[in-house]
Amino acid sequence: MNGASCRLRHIRRHKAGLAGGQRKRRLYMLVARHIQKQYIQRRWLGQPLITRAVNGVTLGLRPGETVGLVGESGSGKSTLARCMALLEPVSGGSLHWNGNDITRASFQEARELRRSIQLIFQDPVDALNPRLTVERILTEPLYHFGIGSAQERRDRARLAIERVGLTGGLLSRYPGELSRGQCQRVNIARALMAEPQILICDEIISALDVSTGAQIIRLLLDLQQKYGYGYLFISHDLARVMQVSRRIAVMCEGEVVEMRESAGFHLKAEHPYTRSLLAAVPKLPVPAANRLN
Repeated sequence: MNGASCRLRHIRRHKAGLAGGQRKRRLYMLVARHIQKQYIQRRWLGQPLITRAVNGVTLGLRPGETVGLVGESGSGKSTLARCMALLEPVSGGSLHWNGNDITRASFQEARELRRSIQLIFQDPVDALNPRLTVERILTEPLYHFGIGSAQERRDRARLAIERVGLTGGLLSRYPGELSRGQCQRVNIARALMAEPQILICDEIISALDVSTGAQIIRLLLDLQQKYGYGYLFISHDLARVMQVSRRIAVMCEGEVVEMRESAGFHLKAEHPYTRSLLAAVPKLPVPAANRLN
C-alpha cells in the first residue's frame, strides 16, 4: 500500500474515532455570532472608504472537532481568524467562550483567553524571530504569562519540541538553520506551550511542499486525538479541507455562504460558489481500462 493510501486510512480512522465522542460533547467552546469587521480609511476629501472584510459570520467550535473554513484569497478568512483569536476587535456581533460573552473583554481578560485560543500563522519562517533560538522562541509564551521557573520552562520546551516530532538537539538552533517543515513544527510547539484548547490554523500548509504538508496534517490529527484540541482549519484547498474536517464553512466576500458536514459535502453542496470550488479540485484521470461504460 502506498503512502497516500496509508494517510487516507489514518484520516478516516481518526474521523471515525472522533464521531462517537462528539455525540457526547455537543457544547461549543468558541462561538462567533454575526461577526462583522470593517476597516475605515480616512481621506482628506470626500467620504471615508469603508472595507467590509467580514460581514455577519456565525461559526462555532466544539472540543475535539475540526471545522474547515475554505475560500479564495481575500474572502475574509484570515480576518475572521484574527477576530476569533482576540487579536483584532470586532466591529459588530459577539464572541462567546464557554457560554460567556467575551466581545468586550478587557486587556487582561483577553490576554488570559489567548492562552486557550492560539493562532498558527501561514508562513512558518516569517512567524519566527530569526534572532532567537528555538528554546527561547518556545519559552517566550511562558515568560509572557509568568509560568514556571527558568528550568521548568526549559523542560517544557523540550517536551513540546518532542511532541511535534523534533529532537531536543534543535533547541539550541536558530530558525535559519531549520527547514520550512521544521519551522512550522516549531510554530505548532510554541502554540502548545500555553496549553490551549483551540488552535486556529491559518493556511499553515500552503507554504510547504505536498509531502511535508501531509506530515503536518497527520501531526495535527495525532495531537487532536491524544489531547482533544479543537481546530479551525483555514485553507483555500477544498480537497484537503474535506479530508480533515468534520464540518466545512465556505466563505465568499466576507460571508459564510454554505455550512455542511464534510461527509458527502461534494454531493450535497448547493451554493454556486461552492460548486465552482468543487469543480476546480484537481481530478486524476481514470485509465481507459478502468472506466465504466
